Amino acid sequence: MRPSANARGTPRAEPVYVGGAHRREVHAHFPSGTIVRASRDRVRSYPGLRGAAPPTLAFYVELGRRARGHRVLDVGSGAGEGAAVLARFAREVVGLERDAEALAFSRQVAPTAEFVQHDVARPIKGEPADAAVIADVLGHVSNDLLVLLSVRDALVPGGALLIAEPRASLGQRLLPPARRAYSPEQLESLAARAGFRIAQWLSQNGTFVAALFERDDDSCRAALARASRAELEGDFDAALEAFERARQSSDRDVLREAWMGSGRCLMARGDGDGCVMAFGHAHDVDPGAAMPLARLSQVAWLTGSVEDAVVLAMQASKLDSANPIAAHVAALGAEHLAHPDAFGAWRIAALLAPAELDVVGPLSRLATTRGDAPFAISLFERLRSYGDALGVGFHVTLGYLLLSEGRRADARLEAELAVRLDPKDTDAAELLAATSSQRQLD
Repeated sequence: MRPSANARGTPRAEPVYVGGAHRREVHAHFPSGTIVRASRDRVRSYPGLRGAAPPTLAFYVELGRRARGHRVLDVGSGAGEGAAVLARFAREVVGLERDAEALAFSRQVAPTAEFVQHDVARPIKGEPADAAVIADVLGHVSNDLLVLLSVRDALVPGGALLIAEPRASLGQRLLPPARRAYSPEQLESLAARAGFRIAQWLSQNGTFVAALFERDDDSCRAALARASRAELEGDFDAALEAFERARQSSDRDVLREAWMGSGRCLMARGDGDGCVMAFGHAHDVDPGAAMPLARLSQVAWLTGSVEDAVVLAMQASKLDSANPIAAHVAALGAEHLAHPDAFGAWRIAALLAPAELDVVGPLSRLATTRGDAPFAISLFERLRSYGDALGVGFHVTLGYLLLSEGRRADARLEAELAVRLDPKDTDAAELLAATSSQRQLD
């Protein structure tokens, strides 16, 4: 099929699509004669092939107008439509994208931009950029903080960063690869931990939560970024030292996040009293923030104070109904206290954290006890779609669920995966034996 033409007979800028060999792909025919395969379920819609993902181009226009004549990074550039918008304003546009198909597509859509195959969680090489945009990307990566730290290092001091991510709500339904959405509080907190200062909110109540941030090289905010990286690397001594330096700040956001970071490090070390004190200080600094209360509820649960944990989780949820830690603790408490809607509490927790096994697992278990094994199986299969490493227990549990539904061949595959992960695991061996016995009966 040839590219279509407009009334004057010139090729259209947008590609023409024809069906691909598989239902989830199409072939894009460009005016240049290039043919590129395109996945229908890409995070961002391809030009002229609109999908379910909300459009983000307005945010690219916003950043482009502010970055005229500058070097701009498009972090997670997808199909290149956003980079094409930026190229109308910026001196230089560099798109960073790890998917080879998307890169081939984007080079046709935005031929004046440069595109580099790159995992955005890794250090970004090259000349420092004046500005960057991250649109509908952070919720898809396993470590969103690491991405922001990498972007900070790739910006000049004072460089601008526009972040636009789907707004979290109790009505959301995240499908792989989307792992999380963000409330305004969660997005601002994440950016602060990476050493960014908020300059302007662009959207707090729409489909997206979006804001302009600046790389802040104030000594305390820079210390906060160093502490965050050390915490991610498991160097808690260095992290605690840097968090202490950051606590010299008079900025509320920096001070809150410095206390929160200290609390997380002390919690990881098993220092219950220390982390309670740190999270308590964070709450005193910012009583309107949900996360300090959510962390306090988590500590209360871990120390056996169930009623206190539930109360704190409810208080956190009133401040931020989409806080995933508060929802998790509330679900744990509801089940422990035999609340009649414990199943509903776990469903809420799983809506907010669909890629977390410690949330999806209990919901699957309760679904099974209610006689809904197909729903339980669907939860596990969706969890697998995120591509994370899953342990023996996951495969064994899913295997027995599949076996209960008569899917013996699928159950055997799970058993074989479990045995491969740990040949000495008795549960995996028993599942493998059960699938073999069932096959003989068949």
